[in-house]
Amino acid sequence: MKQLVYIFLVCSLLCKAQDKLFFSNGTVLRGTLVSVGKDVVYFKTTEAAPAKPIRKSSLIMAENYQGTRWLFASDSLTEKPAEPTLTHRNLLGIQPLGLMLGRFTLAYEHLGENGAVGFVFPVSLTFFPNYNLSNVDTIPWVKTKGVNMMIGAEVNFYFRQSLYSQFFIGPRVKYGTDIFLLNTEFYTVQTQCGWKLESPNSPVVQHFSIGFGFMRILASSGMIARREWYGCYSLNYRFSLRW
Repeated sequence: MKQLVYIFLVCSLLCKAQDKLFFSNGTVLRGTLVSVGKDVVYFKTTEAAPAKPIRKSSLIMAENYQGTRWLFASDSLTEKPAEPTLTHRNLLGIQPLGLMLGRFTLAYEHLGENGAVGFVFPVSLTFFPNYNLSNVDTIPWVKTKGVNMMIGAEVNFYFRQSLYSQFFIGPRVKYGTDIFLLNTEFYTVQTQCGWKLESPNSPVVQHFSIGFGFMRILASSGMIARREWYGCYSLNYRFSLRW
């Protein structure tokens, strides 16, 4: 009689034994493990239910009622390298090429946490450079006294090419009065692209870029037609210090 009782208990435990799936979010699913494939596990919650595929990437482990276990490498458990965070995300620079055209420019740039986007705010003082243009017969140049100002905004999207260089592209707008350009008030809308050169251990950053776009003339003391659109381009070099 006792032997029959033991057999009954063992059979009951075997009937109630279930396979288990352990998910990476802490959930445990009980049912029947049908098969283990390359990327998925086929599992049934009840005998009457169809087998459903469950991706291994969402699982930590599978265990059948006999105690056999399958361990899975889960992307959610794999420690991923954190995005690089810049400790020095501010740049203050000058654009020395503009001095030849009567522009003294300071440009401040703030970079995002990973350095993928930069917001640039240039401010320029415009003046007539101290050299003689009287020999240029084809241009009715008039030397203009005084100074004026130009302001702008740029957004640079950076793409890492190597440890020392990044390609960038983005929009730029500028407004102001250029003394050298016959005291002309205008604004420009351009797209610029170029290269950012830097060294990880150096505070010096250089930008080389060229821009293409349009210029809208608002006022001019020279012979430039007002209220007109003109195509324009720009060649830019910026030397900055990072902090």
